[in-house]
Amino acid sequence: MLATPPTAPSGEGDKQARSPRAPRRCWLVAFLCLATLAAAIPALAGPTLAMARLGAETGLWLPRLIGVARYLPFEERLVEVGGGSAAQCAHQDKVTFGESVAIDENAWICGDVTAYGGNVVVRGYIDGEVRAIDGSVTVLGDVTGGVAALGGQIALGPHAHVTGDVQAIGGSVRREPGAQVGGQVRREADLAPLAGAVGRDLLAQSRFSAWMLLFWALVGALFGLVLPGRLARIRAILFTQTIPNLLAGLATLIIAIPLIVLLALTLIGVVFAAPLALALWIAWVLGTVAVGSWLGFGLSNALVRIGGNKAVSPVLATALGTALLGALEQLAWLGLPLALLAGALGLGATLRLMLFSRSPRLAEARTKA
Repeated sequence: MLATPPTAPSGEGDKQARSPRAPRRCWLVAFLCLATLAAAIPALAGPTLAMARLGAETGLWLPRLIGVARYLPFEERLVEVGGGSAAQCAHQDKVTFGESVAIDENAWICGDVTAYGGNVVVRGYIDGEVRAIDGSVTVLGDVTGGVAALGGQIALGPHAHVTGDVQAIGGSVRREPGAQVGGQVRREADLAPLAGAVGRDLLAQSRFSAWMLLFWALVGALFGLVLPGRLARIRAILFTQTIPNLLAGLATLIIAIPLIVLLALTLIGVVFAAPLALALWIAWVLGTVAVGSWLGFGLSNALVRIGGNKAVSPVLATALGTALLGALEQLAWLGLPLALLAGALGLGATLRLMLFSRSPRLAEARTKA
């Protein structure tokens, strides 16, 4: 395990004593706040929109479930896909979130088509699988793979030709005379193929963003400057009580996220949903910075031992370690599990330190670190 710096006293670093450098420090804190906010806007715009769409789809799912969606003025967003030919068909998967997809009758798509929270209409030719998660699939053309729908219906037109299996989980299959299916038509809940597809969609795509990297570096520098004592106390218990911290973080996410969604769907609870979501996000960011700070201090101590160089300042070590962690979290396959692990670990340590700061176990862990 990489070495961590000695734990700061309980009041050290959280309150800065008055000194001639105080005005300069205040200006630096203000600059970091503004820079972090400026970097957060482009860095978090994409994830925020994705979460907003997911929340909207969650809100639309309840009316669909009770059968009143057709009476509500919902506007469906449609993505039309056209062009291509058999000779120029290049393999490329099409994945949408909160949008429906329509494949034109003259379009050739080489790859899988997956819609999360939307419908899929196939009039052309697809050389791959077709899936709708919380949506329906209508096939009027050719699909060389299978067709699956989770929480929706599957309709096969009279000229539909599906080479693989047709599977509807939580819905029905309507097959017009003349529709051809090379595989089986199933309605049982076989989730294995869909689970594998969802895992590939979430894990296999690289999401590198320079703005996100800059955001993590700035927020690491900001917390390292403003809350060095608190970060030191979180670092002290991160890996001395790994399992309790990780379980506490995961339990918080499992309880808090559905609670926020339920509050957001009610007229009265929406007032409390936004502050609760903001508090959870700030605690998540602080916990991630604490893990990045542990990484930065460990690398700094290793470089000092190897090369005998001068130790890096705590603010710089926190910023570099958090930026490195943010870069690793954007890698394909590794990024999402690492982000969940680091965020839940840091979140659990942060909340346990806030709620049980006087616990003898935590005090003993900080003393031994």
